[in-house]
Amino acid sequence: INIKRALFERLNFDNIQYYRISHVRRSTIRSQMSDAYDFSKVQEQIKYMATTKVSNSEFEKHIKSLISTKKFDNNLQKTYAQYTWKLKSVPEIVISNLCNMDYIQSIPALVYNKMFELGKYRYYVLAKIADEKTFILETSKLDKLYTVYVKLFFEKNLSNSTKTLMSNNSQFVEMMIENKEYKNASETDRLRFTNALQTKETLIDLYDNYNKDVVIKYLSLIKGFKDEDASNYYLELMKNDKSLGHLEILYSHNYNHFVDRTSKTRYTWYYRH
Repeated sequence: INIKRALFERLNFDNIQYYRISHVRRSTIRSQMSDAYDFSKVQEQIKYMATTKVSNSEFEKHIKSLISTKKFDNNLQKTYAQYTWKLKSVPEIVISNLCNMDYIQSIPALVYNKMFELGKYRYYVLAKIADEKTFILETSKLDKLYTVYVKLFFEKNLSNSTKTLMSNNSQFVEMMIENKEYKNASETDRLRFTNALQTKETLIDLYDNYNKDVVIKYLSLIKGFKDEDASNYYLELMKNDKSLGHLEILYSHNYNHFVDRTSKTRYTWYYRH
């Protein structure tokens, strides 16, 4: 057992306020600990930074070189991300290292807020979703983030779980519908527009450009209709296309989306005749 290292790692670095100590003094301490840590190994470098809760520029540069040469594997990436939860302040090189990794890891708000400050908006959004396990539309930052949101929503390599979290936010989906972002969407992405009130335009686009199976699945999931134009168009579809109008799955799902008795009566008629 390395007693020196064990004692060092038992120190309360919050009470010591190691991060306030001068760079020269921290460098001296690191040199004194070189017989307790094998600083030639990146794992040891990360462990030391995590223990002291302070980034080290020399170690960070080494990590940066490993990332750039694809010698920083997934386990090291996870370990590095976990270390960032210990930091009291976040230097730019930490953000650079995280943004150059293969995957967005779970990192604290202190770190991903720094990403936003530095204009790393894509990584900020993904890291925030990973941390909060939900997607919150930041309306005060839409001037910087809206286009990022949309690009991520349609990004082919983005995980389904992240896309699902984004599509679960009906406010965001309604905003995309308003901006007609659904145009030319793939079948899979088009089905993510159901969690919002549908406009006439979305329903026309759906019926005109997608196969019947997609149309049926989509209409069996919609949240409702935005206005009378949309609901009337839906009823006309049910009237004119009996393969849709007679489907129980659509009738049972959408019947109560109509608020007036006349529309409900019309739909029942189309469904039964």
